[in-house]
Amino acid sequence: MITNLGAANKFEIDYLNKSENWSYVEQAKIFYVPGYFIRTCPEAVFKLAEHATTTKKIFALNLSAEYICQKFGDLLMQLLPFVDFLFGNEKVE
Repeated sequence: MITNLGAANKFEIDYLNKSENWSYVEQAKIFYVPGYFIRTCPEAVFKLAEHATTTKKIFALNLSAEYICQKFGDLLMQLLPFVDFLFGNEKVE
């Protein structure tokens, strides 16, 4: 897997909380979140996950990279009850 972490590195909860952005969240039926956001903005990930659960929407999480699981395992375990679909891949060398 090849990725550019630019978006994840710059994302902040304030962006999600803006009413003009949250309106898109309200309209969405499915949320697909890369695991990289656990590293940079876990508050946003949990806010989306909780919203999806309370509104009966689908929340999908991609583990993204092995180090996400290794370094943020506790956060991932807290997030799992909200996850409808979990994506991962084998270790790539």
